[in-house]
Amino acid sequence: MNLPTLKPITNRDSKTGKYSLPADGFYQLAPKGEFPHAEGKVVQVIDDESAVAIVNRFNQESQGAGFVGVLVDYEHFSYDLDKKSEAAGWITALENRADGLYGKIDWTPDAQSQLESGAYRFISPTWLPKDVKVIGNRRIRPLRLDTAGLTNTPKLKGLAPLSNRQGDPALQFDNDNNTSKTMEKIRKELGLPADAGEDAVVAGIAQLKNRATTAETANQNLLAAQVESDLAKYSNRYAPEKRDEIKKQLLANREGTIAILDSIPEPQGKPAPAAGKAPLHNRQNAKAPTASPAGPSADVYAKQDLEVRAYMNRNRCDYDSAFRSVMAEKPELFPDVQEQEA
Repeated sequence: MNLPTLKPITNRDSKTGKYSLPADGFYQLAPKGEFPHAEGKVVQVIDDESAVAIVNRFNQESQGAGFVGVLVDYEHFSYDLDKKSEAAGWITALENRADGLYGKIDWTPDAQSQLESGAYRFISPTWLPKDVKVIGNRRIRPLRLDTAGLTNTPKLKGLAPLSNRQGDPALQFDNDNNTSKTMEKIRKELGLPADAGEDAVVAGIAQLKNRATTAETANQNLLAAQVESDLAKYSNRYAPEKRDEIKKQLLANREGTIAILDSIPEPQGKPAPAAGKAPLHNRQNAKAPTASPAGPSADVYAKQDLEVRAYMNRNRCDYDSAFRSVMAEKPELFPDVQEQEA
């Protein structure tokens, strides 16, 4: 990049050795062109659009009450909390000229003496991150002049430091390199060519999402069919009125629910009386049988299983031993066993 030439603000007479200031009081603050900014890793574009915007903004702000001009400090110390923000002068007018942005400066006596002695030869402008326009490819266009500073190492300071007295936020850019690398990975995962555009990437992602939705629907349909088969297979392990509840449990956790259903003993048919033996009652002393209560529900069996497994974990024993121990400790959980013993 060919950098524009930065003009010194004073001219030295080769015969007398003295330094003179411009007769009209206007100094070039920034030549037109593009300037890299090392700290922010951006390129600052100063063109007609930038200069016109800066001048217009200055003229607008100059109409405000108490406006004395734009500060000119020393070495941009006004942005350093550890330095004095002593004024060297005040910019009282701005002009957009063919070769750059110019400002009319009212110098303090000390600053004018330093300029005339050659102590300072250059000036550099400063704009805040909030007062620039991002124009792509990490390039920015300044729209407002915040301050300027006397310096002997100009290189066009431009963008303000990332932390300063005013606490302005740093300019934020998207990380172009990281974004490019991410897009390359996405294209590769989608099986797209390296030069695929944004629309193709979006279409690829949409297609992938559709496939995922289709697969999810197929899995749900398969699970529903498996659950219906399970309900039929284990229909003798739960009361009919518990069917919907068991179905919900199977849909939520099929493997766990099947383990519980498997642990529930299958109901056995009532054995026939032995041959030659009379029934335990006869017509003379027979009584009407009491209504037999419904067998334990799946909830009861589930509670039994949970207690038994908890006992197994606590005592490190097998299922049968744990079952007998829990039945002895908590007989109320085993109404079917009590009924059979009675």
